[in-house]
Amino acid sequence: MISPRAIAAVLVLIAVACGPTARERMLRSTLIATNAARDAFIEIDKRRQEEILETSTSMQQFTERITKHRERRNVIVEKFEAVYQAIAAAAVLAADPDLKHLSTASTALQELLDDFPPKEQSP
Repeated sequence: MISPRAIAAVLVLIAVACGPTARERMLRSTLIATNAARDAFIEIDKRRQEEILETSTSMQQFTERITKHRERRNVIVEKFEAVYQAIAAAAVLAADPDLKHLSTASTALQELLDDFPPKEQSP
């Protein structure tokens, strides 16, 4: 008869073997962090656009300020797309075993987010 300890040991080994790998944990945590950053970005962007609307003194000033803001915003949106594409690629391809492409994309996005929204320069 197999002892309960042996059964428990086998179950623990199975659980460990079937658990997520370090790579899968990294992808999951990167996805969660990227989603949180995206949610914060959306809120900050919304507040900034409302601020531009409320503080502009003319239609021309509003148009200039919102256009400049949206140009900066579009760069960040493109970086988010790059990170999500890198996450998807890393999830299905083994070609990037140390996730350098994902790390590079995430770092580039973080650098842009650190300065968003940028301070407007006085005319």
